[in-house]
Amino acid sequence: MGIQTALAISLLLTAFPLIEDSLFTALILLGIFIVLKKSPFHPIAFISVLAVSFYIYWQSPQSASAPLVEWVMPVFYMPGEEAFLSAFQQAFLPQLALTLTNALFLTAALAHDYYPDDKKNITENKLALSTGGLNLLLVPFGAVPMCHGTGGLVAYHTAGGKNGLPVIVLGIVLMGVGLLTGPAASWYLTMLPEASFGVLLLITATYMVEPKKLLKESPLSRFNILLIVGLTMLHSLLAGLAAGLLFEYLSRLISRYRQNQLKKED
Repeated sequence: MGIQTALAISLLLTAFPLIEDSLFTALILLGIFIVLKKSPFHPIAFISVLAVSFYIYWQSPQSASAPLVEWVMPVFYMPGEEAFLSAFQQAFLPQLALTLTNALFLTAALAHDYYPDDKKNITENKLALSTGGLNLLLVPFGAVPMCHGTGGLVAYHTAGGKNGLPVIVLGIVLMGVGLLTGPAASWYLTMLPEASFGVLLLITATYMVEPKKLLKESPLSRFNILLIVGLTMLHSLLAGLAAGLLFEYLSRLISRYRQNQLKKED
């Protein structure tokens, strides 16, 4: 819960700069989401925000310079030793703490809350194997390194995605965009209003913070959660995770010591 809350705050801090320059657009998108979320059409709330964002883009002058749509097949390329060394230093090590917390531990924990009947099928090991396997397979074909993510899981669940269908649909759409635009796909993404990304991050962060659960925790657990959040925001996720695990370990050690002392007194 400490890591989850810290990530939610990080998403909020990322969202605000994206929204502040296009506040009017952000309010319209947020209004659309809120209205649809409270209606029978709630499963399309997120999709509607994206659809309106695309409409705003196509009405802008930049759309006139959009790259041509053409069939582009991926090209296999095996990186050399220098690329692996560079990636290890600049990507793997800095990203490791975030991957462990956001893509493995927290994703598994939230998935267990959302889908308690599938606990045995959703483990940190399986998430790690699927992430590693897909990256090793797809990156040589030009794919950007990817992972599971808590924010994505929260967004899917909030939007009503209770099974794998939304992920399959998104995968088909992205495959189509990649095959029809190739490298130009990144150009289309950068042309979308920043406010739309800010609103989506804002919504996801709001659903990630769970005050009711926090209030149900013991005072000791709440202190640990605050410790993790504080260290994560001031330093890094790795620092927050390490401090939280250490605090939990010492708390349990002290608790066992007290229990043993009470048994001896009895």
